[in-house]
Amino acid sequence: PHNHNAIFWYAKGGRYTANAVRVPLPKPVKRDRRVWSKEEGRIVAARDEHGKLIYDTYTDRKADDVWSIGQSAVTKRKSGEYLGYPTQKPLRLLERLLSAASNPGDLVLDPFAGSGTTAAAAQRLGRRWITCDANPGAIQTTAVRLRGLLEEKKPPEEPAQTSFCVERVGPASE
Repeated sequence: PHNHNAIFWYAKGGRYTANAVRVPLPKPVKRDRRVWSKEEGRIVAARDEHGKLIYDTYTDRKADDVWSIGQSAVTKRKSGEYLGYPTQKPLRLLERLLSAASNPGDLVLDPFAGSGTTAAAAQRLGRRWITCDANPGAIQTTAVRLRGLLEEKKPPEEPAQTSFCVERVGPASE
């Protein structure tokens, strides 16, 4: 049985955004700085003018190809963010994807809003967003979620949207 989901990333043309994803380390790590030596033709430890090693402190690292952002069918229901949608993804996953594929101020489109996780992640990261769904229940759930996010004390990164509107498009439901 598979215990993971594959995420494919496509771009049309040569213009696209691909930011390196960084994840925090459990504790800061001190490492000697490595530099290329033309004389030796290899990477060596960097030294200052007195010959002492130069150290850098790292608090994060580049994310691997496999991301451990757990939310199984069991833990999903116990999480505070779960809103009852069986295909709902963790907010941390969408934040990581949007951080990798867009920059603050970019426009994010989600034509299948569901519980509004993509719009919530975009809002928290300072991206503009458009989302829609054919299900009126999904629109209501998303609107409530986003209203709550806009009312939070912690402001999102700029230039996030400061308001939104809900538009009804299509025939009225029976």
